[in-house]
Amino acid sequence: MTTPPMTVRSFWDGRVAASGADPFVSFGTTTWRYREFDEWVNELANGLSGAGVRAGDRVTLLLPNGIDLLRTELAAAKLGAVVIPIIPGSALADIAHVLQNSRPRFLISDKPSWEVITGDPDLVTELDACFVHGSGSPGSGARSHRELESGDRSAPALPPTRPMDPAAIMYTSGSTSKPKGVIQPQAGVATAGHAIAGRLSATSQDHWLCAMPLFHTAGTHMIVAAVIASGGRMTVMSRFDPVEFWRIARAGRTTVAMMVPTMLAMLAAQPPAPSDHDHDFRIFVTHVRPAGFQERFGVDMATVWAMTETSGLGTLTEAGYHGHAEQLVGWPYPDDARIQVVNSEGHALPPGTTGELCFAHPHAMLGYDNDPENTASTLVDGWVRSGDLARIDADGRVFFEGRLKNVIKRSGENIAAEEVEFALTAHPSIVDCVVSSVPDPIRIEEVHATVSVDSGSEITPERITEWAASRLARWKIPRYIQIAVEPLPRMANGKIDRTAVKAGIDTSSCWDARRT
Repeated sequence: MTTPPMTVRSFWDGRVAASGADPFVSFGTTTWRYREFDEWVNELANGLSGAGVRAGDRVTLLLPNGIDLLRTELAAAKLGAVVIPIIPGSALADIAHVLQNSRPRFLISDKPSWEVITGDPDLVTELDACFVHGSGSPGSGARSHRELESGDRSAPALPPTRPMDPAAIMYTSGSTSKPKGVIQPQAGVATAGHAIAGRLSATSQDHWLCAMPLFHTAGTHMIVAAVIASGGRMTVMSRFDPVEFWRIARAGRTTVAMMVPTMLAMLAAQPPAPSDHDHDFRIFVTHVRPAGFQERFGVDMATVWAMTETSGLGTLTEAGYHGHAEQLVGWPYPDDARIQVVNSEGHALPPGTTGELCFAHPHAMLGYDNDPENTASTLVDGWVRSGDLARIDADGRVFFEGRLKNVIKRSGENIAAEEVEFALTAHPSIVDCVVSSVPDPIRIEEVHATVSVDSGSEITPERITEWAASRLARWKIPRYIQIAVEPLPRMANGKIDRTAVKAGIDTSSCWDARRT
């Protein structure tokens, strides 16, 4: 069954009208019912409107994961504004790239992120207003977030927003040196929510444990939207911790969770205990099935594939499906989505053949913001070319085979290897650099850098790490650094032979930030 296109506001308003007295979200020790959370959202939406936010305006959010971020995203949606979330803890260069590329009118930040931004005051000169959470005066021309607390809990006027207007611009690292801003349509949120809830047989009785960040598509489109679509409830964690995860799960009797493989690895790393089966979960949604995990914890597992570029739409197995073949990530959702695998020329391949996975649905990405070249190469005749390798069997089941893109997926965060390489080779003593992924039992992949330096240079891995920390977000800093004595090998065309470099990686003998 397909869902008629709708805006984020009409999607949310419809659920509030139907389930206003039912519990919606818990954070910390507080639980809000749908209607009372809606009224709290209205108070902020009216404050944003009073500050000049209008339909189509771009509003950048630099807030930690939690209830304030969720409230602000919904308040912006009430007005038809376009939200642009940035990962909290981002380096100044990353923040600058998003602000300069997307050119928002408004910024809402917490104090730690605002202090980073003030390292380059020119970044905010073209913004209409900046609002900062926290006590005391934010300084540097910003205004206190308290000014947005209007006290008016009535619904703001309906904006002239249409289902295919932009709802969000979410930045994601791909195979290029800088993150790209994926423009997602309003309709994608409800479409993803209804499709996921339907595939998982989710109902109003389900209680979701949201350990995924709400500044990512996985949190907004794949969890929050599924909760709204089914009329269920959720508990939001500010950050994932394996011990806290089970405490919250048991106290709230949660039934559904979406997890990246790193989270599963952290749960599995805890010593086995008789309480491993002491929970009410009926299903975990994830990308892989670690050996023995399902049996140890006594929970059904569904596997999923989706992207920021697909607005959280993709492939998913259904609840209770037991054809658990290795690498299976399900079949398309919603039912009117299309998938195919293609060769390097873009020609569709027959069942059972490995190629690039392509996904098509009207509510996938609208394009990359201010990036026509990458839009043209990724969005081809309505198909999103994923850069992922897969095969599709005769029954339409999708099996994930790896990635074409040079992307490192560390703890669920995509890291463009080229971006790290550009940051490191900016150092005057570094001649060449190859950044690669290496397997890790907890983070799934870690960042390894092979570095060639000037002869006679006394640069150390510690100094390279300090250099990287001044230019990159902390999760992009290489854990492993190998300083090459000889120049890096090159191919006949003069390019670095990355295959040869990667073949020489030995994490047991190179510098490891964890061992210092």
